[in-house]
Amino acid sequence: MMPGSLQWNSSSDYATFTGRLYGETEVLGPVEAPIPRVKGRHRIHILLKTHIITQVLPLVRYAVGKYRKGSETIAVDVDPVDLM
Repeated sequence: MMPGSLQWNSSSDYATFTGRLYGETEVLGPVEAPIPRVKGRHRIHILLKTHIITQVLPLVRYAVGKYRKGSETIAVDVDPVDLM
């Protein structure tokens, strides 16, 4: 089980999310970040690999809104240089 509460609520959530992705978009994760805790906060990564960012961003916005709870922070990096 991943630390924190940002998890797929069920396998159907994961299937719904990945089923709405376009083309050759690949979902990697969720997995624990290389540095799993910073200042007492747990960190996880979900990586989306795609060539069609304009079609994937609306789904990312929807997922961020759905899974953000309380004081959690969800950051989206469109073109990450590193994953630390």
